[in-house]
Amino acid sequence: MTDNDPATDSAADAASDAATAAAAATDPAADAAGSSTPELLRADQHRRMPWRNGGGITYEVASRPVGSGLDDFDWRISFAEITEDGPFSAFGEVERTIVIVEGTSMRLTVDGEVHDLQRYEPLRFDGGSASSGQLTAGPVTDLNVMTRRGRAAAELELVQAEPGGSVNLDATAQLVLVALAGQIVVAGEHGDGATLQRRDAILWPKGRAVTVAGTGMLAVIRLRDAVLASSP
Repeated sequence: MTDNDPATDSAADAASDAATAAAAATDPAADAAGSSTPELLRADQHRRMPWRNGGGITYEVASRPVGSGLDDFDWRISFAEITEDGPFSAFGEVERTIVIVEGTSMRLTVDGEVHDLQRYEPLRFDGGSASSGQLTAGPVTDLNVMTRRGRAAAELELVQAEPGGSVNLDATAQLVLVALAGQIVVAGEHGDGATLQRRDAILWPKGRAVTVAGTGMLAVIRLRDAVLASSP
């Protein structure tokens, strides 16, 4: 057969694809990074489920590994609606960050220490701590970011999108972008992206430049392998 024989090219392509898939399957970072293309998660797609302790309702935005439950996720991002005072669910070996995104305030007690939280003020704490919330001005909704120690690490940043402006986000980690208020326009260098409404999210692959614009508040969550995050 000649060098440009279609059968030869097809076989070579298939072998290359198989090798790439095998490499991804054995690379722990591949599962953490997820797909090489953005994944849009509309608010009405978020999985509605009871709190672990049955005290409220949560809406799961995303978690990994895909299909993991509350006891075996590497990372999990969700909204929680809090309509009455009570204890929070305990998650041992988990780092947890919460931020009020709807409503105004809540008093959170963690292992006896009191934190008066206001909207858009994140708090990070040990997910296994004895914690409880007291509503101080009516119901609230918070955004939860949880990572299992030794398996993943996360950073949460809030970005205010202003009319006529734009913000370039670094691509050194996988990003989960969650619209908290307003309308956020997410654009990639290859023309991909989406317009996010309240509670919509998009998983953005590591290594892909991204710009956000529009008007409103955006949660930018950077996810990394725990080993990489702890390196000097």
